[in-house]
Order: sequence, then structure tokens, then C-alpha cells
Amino acid sequence: RVFRLSNGPVAVEVGQSDEWRRDELVETLAWLVALMLPVLLTALIAVRGTVATVLRPATGFAAALRGRDARDLSPVATDDLPDELAPIPQALNFYLASIRTHVGAERQFVTNAAHELRTPIAAASAQAQLMAAGLADPDAPARMAGALTRLSRLVERLLQMSRAEAGMIGTGPCDLVQIARMVIAENGSEAVFDDGELARLPVAVDPDALAMILRNACDHGTGDVRVTVAAGPVLRVSNAVGPEAVFRHAMFDKSASSQGAGLGLAIIAQLAAAQGITVNHAIAACRATVTLRF
Repeated sequence: RVFRLSNGPVAVEVGQSDEWRRDELVETLAWLVALMLPVLLTALIAVRGTVATVLRPATGFAAALRGRDARDLSPVATDDLPDELAPIPQALNFYLASIRTHVGAERQFVTNAAHELRTPIAAASAQAQLMAAGLADPDAPARMAGALTRLSRLVERLLQMSRAEAGMIGTGPCDLVQIARMVIAENGSEAVFDDGELARLPVAVDPDALAMILRNACDHGTGDVRVTVAAGPVLRVSNAVGPEAVFRHAMFDKSASSQGAGLGLAIIAQLAAAQGITVNHAIAACRATVTLRF
């Protein structure tokens, strides 16, 4: 590399070899690294210590979560966390509260189901023991059959409720008129069906879910079931009821004279919500009406 400067008859030239320039560059970089390395190490140690100090509440929070018992659904403490991390335990506490609600509902459901199952099982067992001992009266087989029928219906309702809560239901479509005719035929043709002169009425609903809804709706009341289908689509199930009858929507909530399980309306509500069906209930002139709007 040559630098030339001339002024009249005078000229000056300065030359440097590439090798010398490379040596100077390497020496400069070496000194730069040697001088900056302690500064970089000091800064790294300082940043690491600062970050560890700032994140110590978060790491402690994570350790506390790892050490919690799986059955502990109590709210987590948020006092030691910085404001920037506060939304995390708040969201977690909201999630835990939702789990506590569901677990409590499941425990109550299991308790009520066990109570309801105990009665028909005990009745059938007592009749069987009397029959085995030769002490049963002539009506014992009928009472035993009634207890077993009640047990079968209760188990069927519990399975329906389990399927509804687990979301094990499809989305259809199906023919509303055809499903209604099928369910009414299962009832022994005692129900009156008005199809509104509609040959078919497709709805975006799972056929099994629709059949379960109709079966439970037809089982309410004291008989004289009337099923009506209309454009909309709308389906109404009307039953004759006593003068003091009311709709009982809570699980296992039923009147003293009821032979059902107290799950019908809960099953209808669960399945209808999953299928996007609007349900209305009304009682007038000693008739209870459940209206389904698709």
C-alpha cells in the first residue's frame, strides 16, 4: 500500500506491506479483547445476578406449584410476585376455582347417584331373599321386577348424563320427523303425534342426542303425551300434570310421588346446550310443555 504526495518537483511516498498491516490489525484486536474481556465478564456476572434476583419470586412460585398435592385446589399465594407476573397466578386461581366447582358437582352427582341406586338394589335384594326362603307373597316377583326396572332406568339415565357431560355427542344432521316417530313408537303408541303435514324436517343435531332429549321430555308428567312438530324448526312435547306440578331442573330433584330418577330435565338442558337448541318450559291448564327451537 503506497501513499504519494507531490508538490512541484518534490514528491513524498510512504509504503506499507499487507503483512505489516495484518500484524497491526491482529495486535489491535488482541489488546481490545484483552481490555474488554474483564468488563464483559463483570457485566455478565452483574446481569446474571440481577436477573436471578428479579426472577427469584417466580422460581419460588414455580417450586411451590411443583410441591403442591394433586388434590390441593386451594388458591395460590400471589403476595411475593412482582406486578408484571401477577396476571399468571390470578388466571391460575380462576382456573382452580372452576375445577373446584366441577369436582364438587361431580362428587355431589356420585353421592346422589349412589343414594338413588341403593333403594332399588335393596328392594330387589330383599325380594330375592324372601323368594329364596319361600316366604315371599304372590306379588313378590312383580315387586322385584319393578325394582329392577327402576334400577335399569336409573342406570340408563346416568349413562345418558355421562355421555352428555363428556361431550360424546356428534353434530348430525338428522330428520326431526323421523326421530320423533321412532321415539313415540318406543313409547307404545300412547303419545299423540302431530307432524304438521311435514314429510321430513332436517336439523343439524345428532340423532342420538335428539332421541335422548325426546325420551326424557316424554317421560315427564302423568301421561297423555302430545308431540308437535312445526316449521322453524320447533318441536313441542306436552304432558298432563297435576295441579301442583313444577319443573325441577336440579339433578336428582324430584317429587315424592315420582318414579323417575330426577335427571330428565338436567339431561335435556345439557344435550340441548351442546347441540345449540333453545329450550323453554311452561305449565298451563295442568299441562307441562317443553319447547325445543332448533
